[in-house]
Amino acid sequence: QDLYNLARQMGSMITAWRGRMKQCHGDWSKEQIRTLLSARKVTRKDASGEFEDEEQDWWFTQFLGAKEIEISVEDRMRYSVGRGMLVFGSLDTLAQLDREIYGVKNLVQNFLIRVLSSSLPVALPYPVLLCLSKLICSSGGGTKVGWAGRERASQLVESKYVNMVYLAVLDIYNVVLEIMFKHAAETISPNFPEKFAFLRSTLARNLALLESFHQLTGHEEPQGEKVHYQVLKEMEFKIETSKLRQIVLQKRFARDRVVVSGDNIFIVNAKGEDMEAGLVLAVHHLKTGEVIKQFTAIAQSLLSGNKYTMCTRLFVLDEFVCLSLSQGYPKASISSRDQVFLVNWVEEKIVMKQTVSHSSQLKDAVDEREDYFNYSESETDFDYLNTSDDDNDMVNTSLGVCLSRKGNELFMLHSEVVLPELGCMAEMDDWGRHVKIFGLPKGLLLHELVNVRVLDLHAGLVIYEEAKERHLNRKKHQVLTRLNDCDVVVKWLDLVTGKEVFQESFSEALQTQRPVYCIARHSEGDTMVMQYKVGQELISLYR
Repeated sequence: QDLYNLARQMGSMITAWRGRMKQCHGDWSKEQIRTLLSARKVTRKDASGEFEDEEQDWWFTQFLGAKEIEISVEDRMRYSVGRGMLVFGSLDTLAQLDREIYGVKNLVQNFLIRVLSSSLPVALPYPVLLCLSKLICSSGGGTKVGWAGRERASQLVESKYVNMVYLAVLDIYNVVLEIMFKHAAETISPNFPEKFAFLRSTLARNLALLESFHQLTGHEEPQGEKVHYQVLKEMEFKIETSKLRQIVLQKRFARDRVVVSGDNIFIVNAKGEDMEAGLVLAVHHLKTGEVIKQFTAIAQSLLSGNKYTMCTRLFVLDEFVCLSLSQGYPKASISSRDQVFLVNWVEEKIVMKQTVSHSSQLKDAVDEREDYFNYSESETDFDYLNTSDDDNDMVNTSLGVCLSRKGNELFMLHSEVVLPELGCMAEMDDWGRHVKIFGLPKGLLLHELVNVRVLDLHAGLVIYEEAKERHLNRKKHQVLTRLNDCDVVVKWLDLVTGKEVFQESFSEALQTQRPVYCIARHSEGDTMVMQYKVGQELISLYR
């Protein structure tokens, strides 16, 4: 009964939010979201000297010294619409949420229909049973109905599933409640749209689980497309904050410190004492959660600078782990660079250490970003929301590292992206990159590519597209191009021989759909490339 009541209340709030959206003529564009969110404004006092630790929680930096300016009822409504559009993502996502909430109410009503049909002395038509179930739910009579299972064990399992669905609905209910009526709090987090997508997937999974349980209890076959009726073992892996002042691990980058590769999950934390202090790598077995390895991958004694920040994603290839620590970056620094470490996790040793200096264009862009965010004491909610490196963040630089291997040959790719102005992190993939390719373990620079976008990398072969001509911007740090807006050449580069093995030209993506490429290594040693052209039924294979 509580589950039905909660779902009905949330359905009413979503309907009311849709009404607000229609009044604001919501079109879900980024420009409109920015305008609507600007209705809420905050003033900030300079409180930077109160905390010396750069690893303070994001919430402290968000609300410390902040005061919200009082706004009108109309502005509050507009802000609610903008915040909702940012969290929900799209009309399709909102419609899907409506269907999921309806599914919760439908599940309760179907359960009551089964109870009524098995309890009444005469058989009643389905429309009558449906009306009775709605009447019982609306009047609160569902509290008098027992469990679907008759045995105690089945009832315990069912209660667990019902609680899981209720808690999943409650999480989403609290989000919608904040969007509709409350001041910005949890939903203002930079990565909240991603978190909300996880909450919705949790609801869908738990709802499918409970539906399948009721079907099995009623001796029905669970629906084929719903494969969630088998409960998997839950395991917890701890991602800790840095315990070392020399190494900064920002909380919003926590997902970059976890990688699943093969049958293992790799997690990096900064902790330890004395000689054991440094970046500690833990390797867990994915199925059992058992710790296979845990050792200090990069000792703190190997780091000569004052501060290092992990700004790139952990990369794992077979027995090798690639870890990159930035010195200076993401702040402005004339000596900004990356220290890249190649670690053999099986043998627990460092194979290679490589220093990669950042380009002058990246340093200039970081200076400009800091000037932008330090420009005004009064910020809109949208501006301050986008001060961290996440998918919905406003950034103008990004770094990355990855590995490729063929036989005994190993290669490391280091990439930079520099945008002409602040943009969303999710748009980084649209732009060309500055890529340096090193041969390992000697660390020799083999290739340096500018204005390229890597399409696939595997088995010592890299497929990338390169702008035919650079579209220079007035801003001095602009050297890269939005590759969707220009003609490109797709090239295949064999890293082992250093030779280009194939190339093909394409006009801008708005005019021509570009192919999708996938590299695979055959068991006999041949490297295969699949090319699929969108809109065609033909897939080409190259050896």
